[in-house]
Amino acid sequence: LLGLYQQILSRGEIPADDAPEQLELRLSGLVLKEDERLRVYNPIYAQVFDREWTDNTLENLRPYSENFRAWKESGYQDESRLLCGQALEDAQKWAEEKSLSDEDHRFLAASRESEQKAVERALKAEKAEMQEEQIRAQKRRNRMLAAFLAVAVLLGGFSFLQWREARFHQKRAEDALV
Repeated sequence: LLGLYQQILSRGEIPADDAPEQLELRLSGLVLKEDERLRVYNPIYAQVFDREWTDNTLENLRPYSENFRAWKESGYQDESRLLCGQALEDAQKWAEEKSLSDEDHRFLAASRESEQKAVERALKAEKAEMQEEQIRAQKRRNRMLAAFLAVAVLLGGFSFLQWREARFHQKRAEDALV
Protein backbone atom coordinates (compact mmCIF):
# COMPACT_ATOMS: atom_id res chain seq x y z
CA LEU A 1 0.00 0.00 0.00
CA LEU A 2 2.82 2.36 0.81
CA GLY A 3 4.44 1.71 -2.53
CA LEU A 4 1.19 2.43 -4.32
CA TYR A 5 0.64 5.58 -2.26
CA GLN A 6 4.22 6.63 -3.03
CA GLN A 7 3.53 6.24 -6.76
CA ILE A 8 0.44 8.45 -6.45
CA LEU A 9 2.46 11.05 -4.54
CA SER A 10 5.31 11.12 -7.03
CA ARG A 11 3.13 11.12 -10.16
CA GLY A 12 0.25 13.19 -8.83
CA GLU A 13 -2.20 10.54 -9.95
CA ILE A 14 -2.35 7.06 -11.41
CA PRO A 15 -4.99 5.16 -13.40
CA ALA A 16 -7.62 3.52 -11.19
CA ASP A 17 -8.21 -0.18 -11.79
CA ASP A 18 -10.09 -1.16 -8.62
CA ALA A 19 -7.33 -3.52 -7.51
CA PRO A 20 -7.65 -4.58 -3.85
CA GLU A 21 -4.73 -2.33 -2.86
CA GLN A 22 -6.36 0.65 -4.54
CA LEU A 23 -9.69 -0.05 -2.83
CA GLU A 24 -7.93 -0.32 0.52
CA LEU A 25 -6.18 3.03 -0.02
CA ARG A 26 -9.48 4.63 -0.98
CA LEU A 27 -11.16 3.19 2.12
CA SER A 28 -8.35 4.62 4.29
CA GLY A 29 -9.32 8.07 3.07
CA LEU A 30 -5.84 8.90 1.79
CA VAL A 31 -6.78 8.78 -1.89
CA LEU A 32 -9.77 9.56 -3.99
CA LYS A 33 -10.98 8.05 -7.26
CA GLU A 34 -11.94 10.73 -9.72
CA ASP A 35 -12.36 10.35 -13.50
CA GLU A 36 -10.88 6.83 -13.38
CA ARG A 37 -7.73 8.23 -11.71
CA LEU A 38 -6.47 7.97 -8.14
CA ARG A 39 -5.04 11.05 -6.47
CA VAL A 40 -4.30 12.14 -2.90
CA TYR A 41 -7.60 13.14 -1.30
CA ASN A 42 -6.40 16.06 0.76
CA PRO A 43 -3.34 18.33 0.29
CA ILE A 44 -2.79 18.20 4.05
CA TYR A 45 -2.43 14.42 3.81
CA ALA A 46 0.10 14.90 1.04
CA GLN A 47 2.11 17.24 3.28
CA VAL A 48 1.95 15.00 6.37
CA PHE A 49 2.34 11.70 4.56
CA ASP A 50 4.88 13.03 2.06
CA ARG A 51 7.66 11.36 0.10
CA GLU A 52 10.05 11.48 3.07
CA TRP A 53 7.48 9.80 5.33
CA THR A 54 6.78 7.05 2.76
CA ASP A 55 10.51 6.55 2.15
CA ASN A 56 11.23 6.19 5.86
CA THR A 57 8.25 3.92 6.45
CA LEU A 58 9.08 1.74 3.46
CA GLU A 59 12.70 1.59 4.58
CA ASN A 60 11.56 0.10 7.87
CA LEU A 61 9.51 -2.52 6.02
CA ARG A 62 11.95 -3.53 3.27
CA PRO A 63 14.08 -6.59 4.07
CA TYR A 64 16.78 -5.03 1.86
CA SER A 65 16.49 -1.44 3.09
CA GLU A 66 20.17 -0.95 4.02
CA ASN A 67 21.39 -2.09 0.61
CA PHE A 68 18.65 -0.14 -1.15
CA ARG A 69 19.51 3.09 0.68
CA ALA A 70 23.26 2.72 0.02
CA TRP A 71 22.59 1.96 -3.66
CA LYS A 72 20.39 5.06 -3.99
CA GLU A 73 22.97 7.23 -2.19
CA SER A 74 25.62 6.04 -4.66
CA GLY A 75 23.54 7.44 -7.50
CA TYR A 76 22.42 3.92 -8.43
CA GLN A 77 26.05 3.02 -9.25
CA ASP A 78 27.36 0.88 -6.36
CA GLU A 79 26.75 -2.63 -7.66
CA SER A 80 28.23 -4.11 -4.51
CA ARG A 81 25.03 -3.04 -2.73
CA LEU A 82 22.79 -5.03 -5.08
CA LEU A 83 21.31 -8.26 -3.84
CA CYS A 84 22.43 -11.70 -4.93
CA GLY A 85 21.85 -15.33 -4.09
CA GLN A 86 19.46 -16.09 -1.25
CA ALA A 87 19.05 -12.41 -0.32
CA LEU A 88 17.77 -11.68 -3.84
CA GLU A 89 15.42 -14.66 -3.76
CA ASP A 90 14.05 -13.59 -0.37
CA ALA A 91 13.55 -10.01 -1.56
CA GLN A 92 11.74 -11.18 -4.70
CA LYS A 93 9.42 -13.38 -2.61
CA TRP A 94 8.77 -10.44 -0.29
CA ALA A 95 8.04 -8.16 -3.26
CA GLU A 96 5.49 -10.51 -4.82
CA GLU A 97 1.99 -9.11 -4.84
CA LYS A 98 3.22 -5.75 -3.51
CA SER A 99 2.89 -2.43 -5.28
CA LEU A 100 6.46 -1.28 -4.91
CA SER A 101 7.89 2.03 -5.96
CA ASP A 102 9.62 2.43 -9.29
CA GLU A 103 12.94 2.66 -7.41
CA ASP A 104 12.24 -0.67 -5.68
CA HIS A 105 11.53 -2.28 -9.05
CA ARG A 106 14.67 -0.68 -10.45
CA PHE A 107 16.73 -1.98 -7.51
CA LEU A 108 15.40 -5.52 -7.83
CA ALA A 109 15.83 -5.49 -11.62
CA ALA A 110 19.41 -4.22 -11.25
CA SER A 111 20.04 -6.95 -8.67
CA ARG A 112 18.69 -9.63 -11.02
CA GLU A 113 20.79 -8.25 -13.88
CA SER A 114 23.89 -8.17 -11.69
CA GLU A 115 23.24 -11.73 -10.53
CA GLN A 116 22.83 -12.85 -14.15
CA LYS A 117 26.09 -11.16 -15.12
CA ALA A 118 27.85 -12.85 -12.19
CA VAL A 119 26.51 -16.24 -13.31
CA GLU A 120 27.62 -15.56 -16.87
CA ARG A 121 31.09 -14.52 -15.67
CA ALA A 122 31.34 -17.67 -13.55
CA LEU A 123 30.27 -19.84 -16.49
CA LYS A 124 32.73 -18.07 -18.77
CA ALA A 125 35.55 -18.56 -16.25
CA GLU A 126 34.60 -22.21 -15.82
CA LYS A 127 34.57 -22.68 -19.59
CA ALA A 128 37.97 -20.98 -19.90
CA GLU A 129 39.33 -23.22 -17.13
CA MET A 130 37.98 -26.30 -18.90
CA GLN A 131 39.58 -25.17 -22.16
CA GLU A 132 42.89 -24.57 -20.39
CA GLU A 133 42.69 -28.04 -18.84
CA GLN A 134 41.98 -29.54 -22.26
CA ILE A 135 45.01 -27.71 -23.67
CA ARG A 136 47.19 -28.97 -20.79
CA ALA A 137 45.90 -32.53 -21.33
CA GLN A 138 46.61 -32.28 -25.07
CA LYS A 139 50.16 -31.04 -24.32
CA ARG A 140 50.67 -34.00 -21.95
CA ARG A 141 49.46 -36.40 -24.66
CA ASN A 142 51.76 -34.72 -27.21
CA ARG A 143 54.75 -35.03 -24.85
CA MET A 144 53.97 -38.70 -24.23
CA LEU A 145 53.63 -39.32 -27.97
CA ALA A 146 56.91 -37.50 -28.62
CA ALA A 147 58.62 -39.60 -25.94
CA PHE A 148 57.14 -42.78 -27.41
CA LEU A 149 58.30 -41.80 -30.89
CA ALA A 150 61.79 -40.98 -29.59
CA VAL A 151 62.01 -44.40 -27.92
CA ALA A 152 60.69 -46.05 -31.09
CA VAL A 153 63.30 -44.23 -33.23
CA LEU A 154 66.08 -45.21 -30.79
CA LEU A 155 64.94 -48.82 -30.75
CA GLY A 156 64.66 -48.79 -34.54
CA GLY A 157 68.17 -47.33 -34.82
CA PHE A 158 69.54 -49.87 -32.34
CA SER A 159 67.80 -52.69 -34.22
CA PHE A 160 69.26 -51.45 -37.48
CA LEU A 161 72.75 -51.36 -35.96
CA GLN A 162 72.28 -54.88 -34.61
CA TRP A 163 71.04 -56.08 -37.97
CA ARG A 164 74.03 -54.46 -39.71
CA GLU A 165 76.47 -56.04 -37.29
CA ALA A 166 74.78 -59.41 -37.70
CA ARG A 167 74.93 -59.02 -41.46
CA PHE A 168 78.61 -58.07 -41.22
CA HIS A 169 79.37 -61.18 -39.13
CA GLN A 170 77.31 -63.34 -41.48
CA LYS A 171 79.23 -62.04 -44.51
CA ARG A 172 82.53 -62.67 -42.72
CA ALA A 173 81.45 -66.17 -41.88
CA GLU A 174 80.45 -66.81 -45.50
CA ASP A 175 83.79 -65.41 -46.72
CA ALA A 176 85.66 -67.62 -44.28
CA LEU A 177 83.81 -70.68 -45.56
CA VAL A 178 84.72 -70.01 -49.16
